[in-house]
Amino acid sequence: VTVKGDPAAIERVLDKIRAKAGGDLGFLGSDSSDDLVAVGPTAAYRQHLLAGGDLGSDDTFRGVVPNAGNAGAVIYVNVDALEPAITKVAAGDKETLDNLTPLRAAGISSW
Repeated sequence: VTVKGDPAAIERVLDKIRAKAGGDLGFLGSDSSDDLVAVGPTAAYRQHLLAGGDLGSDDTFRGVVPNAGNAGAVIYVNVDALEPAITKVAAGDKETLDNLTPLRAAGISSW
């Protein structure tokens, strides 16, 4: 996710979300540059977004959010990238892990 605005204000909101969620949720890590804050699972990907990278060239994204360029809003979750955090939260719940393993990503778009 990228959010444009006052980085300090955005970080305060993220801190509230992190506190409510509890625990170490790596997918809510964030980095900022000027008036843009990138939120995502890895520092490398957040830096890619801040440098002007986008999801439009990602095959997984395009597979679950076709025609994203025409959408007014998009929600995208790369489940594969969240696998370490999901495994930690599932805490040995084999059924949950077995159900999520085949899922690569999920996406929703609206016009």
